[in-house]
Amino acid sequence: MRNFGALFAVFVYSALTIFVALLLMMVGAEAIGLGEYIGIPQEVVRNGIDLLYSNPTYLSYVFWTGVGLLGLTFLLWGLSFGGPHRDKTVKFKTPSGEIMISLHSPVENIVKEVGKEIKEILEIRQDSYMLGKALVVDVRVVMKPNVHLKEISERIQDLVSERIREIIGISAPVKVRVKVIKVSEPKKPRGQEVNEEEVPIPFRNMDV
Repeated sequence: MRNFGALFAVFVYSALTIFVALLLMMVGAEAIGLGEYIGIPQEVVRNGIDLLYSNPTYLSYVFWTGVGLLGLTFLLWGLSFGGPHRDKTVKFKTPSGEIMISLHSPVENIVKEVGKEIKEILEIRQDSYMLGKALVVDVRVVMKPNVHLKEISERIQDLVSERIREIIGISAPVKVRVKVIKVSEPKKPRGQEVNEEEVPIPFRNMDV
């Protein structure tokens, strides 16, 4: 809604800019009369006409600025509302009515369980949404080094897709997109990092 308000404000400003430029294009009494009709003081219209005749390029700048802003408004409007809608719920129609299931919690639990099953995964996160008629799951993972990244990624895709169909019961296409964002060594728990120099050597201080 914020984007809609900003675009509407730019649209109104652009329209007013073009209107003022067109008004200044009119001459003499016609411009003054029209200005009075819509509530613009005569002195403002006269000053605009004087400015127009003293510097004609100013009118061109005003007019084309309005046209450019208006075109930009329609472009942003199309980009904001013309794209595919991402829905965070999946809907089922039944003889008794409609069922809506929020995707975040069940899909997140599925992805976390898959992450626990695959020992090569250190961290795993997801973002899921309906895009058109397909369920899209974007999975981001951190893996251990020296593992087959493509093979593990395909395993994630298969397990996540299979579990989603079993648990949620969706029949629409499920697209699981895996992105390996990092390969890292597992972090050792605190207290287990021991300096080799500090490891005691048995019988070091005993006399032989």
